[in-house]
Amino acid sequence: MNISEFNYYNNLKNRLAKVHDEINLEKKNCLKTMTNLNQLKNDYDVDSIDQLVS
Repeated sequence: MNISEFNYYNNLKNRLAKVHDEINLEKKNCLKTMTNLNQLKNDYDVDSIDQLVS
């Protein structure tokens, strides 16, 4: 493996790590939103998101 191949794979590894972190953050935000929606459904005594919106 020459230096350019090493740099390519190292950059790829770094980009994948960054994407992994972004996915985890998005997952955390989605779970937080879902928790809030469940609480809202409970607060307004509805069974679905559609009922909550209307």
